[in-house]
Amino acid sequence: MSDDFEKALIRMQFYCSRSEKCEYDVRQKMFQAKIDINLHDEIIDSLIVDNFINDIRFAKAFVLDKFKFNMWGKIRLRLALQKKGISEEIIEDAISIISKEEYENVIKKLIANKKIKAESNYEYSQKMLRYLYGKGYEPDIVSLFISDSN
Repeated sequence: MSDDFEKALIRMQFYCSRSEKCEYDVRQKMFQAKIDINLHDEIIDSLIVDNFINDIRFAKAFVLDKFKFNMWGKIRLRLALQKKGISEEIIEDAISIISKEEYENVIKKLIANKKIKAESNYEYSQKMLRYLYGKGYEPDIVSLFISDSN
């Protein structure tokens, strides 16, 4: 192994050891760090073998963090993971971690905590729907809770 490869590998191992990363994140970091592009695949392969990168573990951690702290809905979670190149199978598995009860409780909490000024029930509903759609919640589920909250 070349000296450049070793230095780059150690740098990427350190990067991956601080928090969960997926292959996409590591490739972006290597481009930013101006690591020789010819070394990228070899570094990625080494990180996968040594379990520094694991897309399944990453997807589950990502879903739990974004759901718990940012209160993202399943649509937004799915899109964010797709953007990072995570496979549909892994995405579905990761999103299935969220229980229906937990998901509905977060929707109720978002509705209860969101202060919306509206002159009519219709205006309130439309503003709340836009807010929850922006968070990534499904229209059919959201509309059930909006109609209950007015």
